[in-house]
Amino acid sequence: MDALKKLYWLLRYDYKVHYLLPLLLLVPIFIFLWRDPLDTYVEPGEPVIAQITQLSVGHSRLQGRTPGLVLAASTADGISGVKIVLPSEVAGCKAGDPIRAERKGIKLHLQPSPCEN
Repeated sequence: MDALKKLYWLLRYDYKVHYLLPLLLLVPIFIFLWRDPLDTYVEPGEPVIAQITQLSVGHSRLQGRTPGLVLAASTADGISGVKIVLPSEVAGCKAGDPIRAERKGIKLHLQPSPCEN
């Protein structure tokens, strides 16, 4: 019993381990976020110019309307990409207008910006 009291005293008052307990809660969260669980990192690719093929409000029977506009674009090679954007990001754009994009393999990552009239 004395050894247990001595260990408690050592951990509580000498090493002050109780200050490190919140780290035990935060470290797993940091490790989880470090691994990019939402897959937000996009590798840089080859810059290309794509044509807007569709600019519409998306709708699904189960989920209703999408919060924003569905922007679809494709390159002359036939590579296409789709992205949901805010209306202010594609102000003045219509189908057939050029848009900046990055090509990574067979993926096309769109980079919308307002079009000039």
